[in-house]
Amino acid sequence: MILEKEERLALLLMCAVLLAIAGAHFVLGGADKSDFASVYTNTSQEGELVKYNGTVLSVSATKTGGHLIIDAGRDSPADVSPKEKPKTEIVLFVSGGGALKSDIDKGDNISAVGKVSIYNGHREIMIEKLSDISVFKQDNGTQAA
Repeated sequence: MILEKEERLALLLMCAVLLAIAGAHFVLGGADKSDFASVYTNTSQEGELVKYNGTVLSVSATKTGGHLIIDAGRDSPADVSPKEKPKTEIVLFVSGGGALKSDIDKGDNISAVGKVSIYNGHREIMIEKLSDISVFKQDNGTQAA
């Protein structure tokens, strides 16, 4: 069976699209979620993917569901508007993170990536996977989680 000119062109285009999709999957598969996140501010929109670096003010586990709630704060960067200074405070909700409670202490530094959400009228950052949060112990700077 010999393919017509249009059929060969269509086959060539399909192969090119397949290679482009495979290449994009390979390149984007290695990208970190934080590469696509913006820095959290008090004006970040609900549903926006954000990254947050701050200090643990308190930590508690939910009574049901095995989730973790972290109150965090940080000094505002110089480019943040005066109405957001002196501290940017936020609640981090770590889905399924109850097991991390013993690894996190008040004063530890934390780095997280998640989506801004509103819960009971208050803003929080929803962390979906444990790999989206890192804890650095305050005493020696080592990474705990």
